Amino acid sequence: MSPRVSSVVSGPWPIALDSVVTRLRASEQRMRAEQAAQVTLFAEAVDQASPDHFATLRAGRLVHDHAQAELTYRTIRAELACALGLSEQTVERRMSHAYELTTSYPDTHLALRLGEISLTHTEVITTAGRIIPADDSVVSVSRRTAYEAAVLVHARRETPGRLRPIARRLAEQYTDHTIDERYAVAREHRRVWVTDHDDGMSDLTAYLPSVEAHAIYDRLTRASTQIIEREARVVAVAAVPAAHAAAD
Repeated sequence: MSPRVSSVVSGPWPIALDSVVTRLRASEQRMRAEQAAQVTLFAEAVDQASPDHFATLRAGRLVHDHAQAELTYRTIRAELACALGLSEQTVERRMSHAYELTTSYPDTHLALRLGEISLTHTEVITTAGRIIPADDSVVSVSRRTAYEAAVLVHARRETPGRLRPIARRLAEQYTDHTIDERYAVAREHRRVWVTDHDDGMSDLTAYLPSVEAHAIYDRLTRASTQIIEREARVVAVAAVPAAHAAAD
């Protein structure tokens, strides 16, 4: 138990709490080790689905002359989804993360297995590190290794939320791609999708350049404000005759 807590409480209560904290910490470490084992299994599934083909799909590029490899990948993805009771999209995300973590950030995977960091930490690290070239050249591997070593120092003592800006800042130091180059690549992945919810409602989500996104948001905000003000005026005008009638 922390000194701050133990200094303000007394009696058997702190002892019981200390036992709970100890058992929770042990449970969390076991869960992290199991998550690391799952990552390994998902990575093995990627190996069976052809890693080169999977890497191409993950990068968003279509390969028209690898129909059999793509069929194998989709079959494995569907089989895993059925076995785990998950959507194929969720399985694909897990396969993607497992492939990235085991091939590019082995020390981060080890830290998860040892219980030093959480699965969410690993996602923060790999996501931020994507601006570093993913090829196997000596320079790229060296940069990823240096980035991983630097970011793990912070990951072991920070929450995932606090780690995110730190990881982004560190990744910037180890990439040779300019912001304009990264923008050009990211822009190619712009898209719009719909997520359905209960009660006849849905989310309409768009991934697009920030300038365009803010322009659309501002225009929608102005339009909705004008509609609300117009409806308020209509209600106010309609209420005047009713008020006079009540007075008479």
